[in-house]
Amino acid sequence: MRFTHQELHPSIFEALNEWQSQLGVLMTTAGEDRASQIAAHNRHQKAWWKEYGNAVMAWGIGYFSVGSGLFVIADNLNNGGFAALGLGVFIGAIIHGCVGYSKNRGQVTLDELEALLPSLNLSPLQRVYAEIFVALQGSVALEAGHRREILDQLNQLLDDGLRLAKQRKLLADQFGSQEMRDGLETEVRALELRVSSTQDSLAREAFEKSLVMARARLARYGDSAPLVERADGQLELINQTMASLREILISFAQAPKAEELDIAALRDRVGQIQSQSQAIESAFDEIRTLA
Repeated sequence: MRFTHQELHPSIFEALNEWQSQLGVLMTTAGEDRASQIAAHNRHQKAWWKEYGNAVMAWGIGYFSVGSGLFVIADNLNNGGFAALGLGVFIGAIIHGCVGYSKNRGQVTLDELEALLPSLNLSPLQRVYAEIFVALQGSVALEAGHRREILDQLNQLLDDGLRLAKQRKLLADQFGSQEMRDGLETEVRALELRVSSTQDSLAREAFEKSLVMARARLARYGDSAPLVERADGQLELINQTMASLREILISFAQAPKAEELDIAALRDRVGQIQSQSQAIESAFDEIRTLA
């Protein structure tokens, strides 16, 4: 079975395409990394030919036979029209191959995903997602409708996790370093000293306005610190939810008991996570607009 962006999360496809684009560079590096990439390439080729090999051979033989036959006829009859048709067949084969390659980059089989999974550049959350996806598709204890619903919830969890991680990083980079806090506190103390020691009224007024702005920046830092912690907690909750689901699905392969997976409970948990994530994202946006 071939999966597209409708089933497998787009970020996993991005990692797959990134691996394929960098394959030449990865396989020319030295040491253990090169060996692991060659092994991944061999596993992927085996899985790819298993899925597409028969079709590639059939189309290839078909194009070659028709094109060659037309050239033979053209030679025997000394007819340029048949030669042009033969050339058109080979050009069509090239176009067909290019279109097929482009389409192939938008789909992946389970065997291909399993073959490349150890080598893909994935975050811990994306890796757990991919492992769950493999286990979910291999579970015979779940009906197709249940698998589809679980996959929808899983994609939503990964969406929330990736957005939270991105915004958390932006906020931490902007407000989160201890060096920045120390620098802001130093600025505030210096401005307080200048306000108290300045005799000229106009100069003191300018320093007072600067002090108000510096204190506001320090306050925003203080507001962002617990928000970063809240995002960390939310991301951990997403991680734990996915890890629990992975363990349940893996256990199905050993002792199928579909009733152990409470899909309604999973749906409720995902709904709660989504609601909390949206609240955190709104707070992120509010703080960043004040930066």
